Amino acid sequence: HPVVGSVVPTFAMALMVVSNSLSYASALAGDLLWSFAVLLHISFLVGFIYHRSKHFSLCHMVPSWFIPPIGIVVADVSFSGNIHLAWVAHAALIFGMLSYAIMLPMMIYRLIFTEQIPDAAKPTLAILAAPASLSLAGYLTVIEQPSPVIVGLLFGIGVLMTSIIYLCFFKLMRLPFSPGYAAFTFPMVIGATALFKMSVWMESVGMAAEYVQQINALAEFELLVATVVVSYVCLRYLHFYQPSKVLAVNP
Repeated sequence: HPVVGSVVPTFAMALMVVSNSLSYASALAGDLLWSFAVLLHISFLVGFIYHRSKHFSLCHMVPSWFIPPIGIVVADVSFSGNIHLAWVAHAALIFGMLSYAIMLPMMIYRLIFTEQIPDAAKPTLAILAAPASLSLAGYLTVIEQPSPVIVGLLFGIGVLMTSIIYLCFFKLMRLPFSPGYAAFTFPMVIGATALFKMSVWMESVGMAAEYVQQINALAEFELLVATVVVSYVCLRYLHFYQPSKVLAVNP
């Protein structure tokens, strides 16, 4: 399925995040889970490419298609720093960023010049805010000497896309509730994460304190928005899955 198949890799992405927390208790267990999650993500990516290539149509493209190729950059954000796995983290970052550079123009063309995305898939529009911020967060995590040009480019795209999605929320939040609402959460959180990492990097390279404070203030604003959005989505899920409603549907 052009939508469902594209979100399956989020299971692997979640495992990558869990591996980072696990590494505090056991570095070996964390690295093993991280490696397994990367391999699982690659298998999902290969399966998605295989099935979509058989029936490819530009009108089938939705923003969630960014998840299989670019979601693997979560491996960089959750990377433990193990030097023996550094090559995997760098390969994931390069692949994800190149995929974004290729797919972004295609996605913009599809959204502007082909048929409208169905209402059921419209929540995936929020994912447009994620790839640039995810790439920035991953880049600042694993690259020892980040290029100011790349950081500035990803920062600009990330903030622009996030701002657009803020405006889209006025329409998206009015759509009937569906599990697709989950697409609102990660893009908001990773946007704030990337900005906090950027402010730390700016301070480390000796940029003026006023600029660091501006980025930090923007990060705190995005964190506030992310908190509100995630809380809202959680409440909608709880309301939708009330036991009484579940029993009413499945007597």
